[in-house]
This record gives sequence, C-alpha cells and structure tokens, in this order.
Amino acid sequence: MRAAQCLQQGRLLAHSTSTVAGIAANPTHPQAIQRLRRFKQRQGPFVLLAASKKVVFQQCRYITRPLRTMLRHYLNTSVTLILPAKGKRSSACQKKGHIAIRLDNKLETRRLAKQCGGLLLSSSLNRRGQATLALQRSTRMRLSRHIASILTQYEAHTPQQASKIYTLSKRGIQRLR
Repeated sequence: MRAAQCLQQGRLLAHSTSTVAGIAANPTHPQAIQRLRRFKQRQGPFVLLAASKKVVFQQCRYITRPLRTMLRHYLNTSVTLILPAKGKRSSACQKKGHIAIRLDNKLETRRLAKQCGGLLLSSSLNRRGQATLALQRSTRMRLSRHIASILTQYEAHTPQQASKIYTLSKRGIQRLR
C-alpha cells in the first residue's frame, strides 16, 4: 500500500523484478519522470512494466495474427518487447513511435503497475556506468535523495540478469539482446 502511494505521489520506488532490481516511476506523473531521468542520468526511453497481458495488447498500434501469437508466447517469459506504440507518450516512455514493454513475472510488480493505471516506468537500479545495486537498507540510505521507498521481497533466489529484448514488427521478430 505504501509503495503504491509513493508512486501515485510521483516519487521513485526501488523494487524487485523478475530480472534485476529496478527503480520505478509512475509514467503518467511528470515529476516522477523527471526524477527517474535525474536518477538514471539519461533521458530514456525506459521500460514499461505492464499489469496484465490485456494492458500490453492495449499499448500496441497494430497486432497482426502472427504477432499476437508471438506476443502470447513471449509474454510468459522475462522478455522485453519493443512494439509500435498506440498513442503519444513522453519521450521517457517511447522512441520513434515504439515502446519497450514487459509483463513482469512478479505478482507484486504487476500490482504496482495496476495502481499506476496499468503501467510502471522502470529501469535497472543503477546509475550511469555503475553496477546494479542490491535491494537493502544501505541502498535506501545511500540514495535517499532519489528513492522514496524500497519494496523488498524475501525470496531464496532473485535473478540478476537483464531480460532478453525482442523487437516485433509487421515483418516478424528479431532478438536484440
């Protein structure tokens, strides 16, 4: 509840994802976007984490039948998809009419996205040129001027590997990372 309030107020939240520790912002809150840009020391675009498959499909400008099949397959894994975006968004959310979007495997991340209208703006918990930080109290203390809260999850294993990235277009699918 506190984490969702933090995001709704335009503050940043450090959280666990199915890949690496992340930093999240509300993509509809201009101050949150500015805070994320300052923290990451870059303008974006950043990944959108979706609350559900339905939200992912709603973000796409077009979906052909083969693309729909591919989307269904890749949405069940820790894969970031680059898709043609429907509608205009901040440059922190899209580049040249495309968004990077992922349906995170962690239920808590999906709940947070739902609290922000279905999407979270997210990136790895690191600053330019530095390693991804761990979700622990010392991180919160060290970055307190940027991060309002840390949402930790107590799990035996948290992967520390970035998601695979695929771009989907009318021509098909291409792996980028």
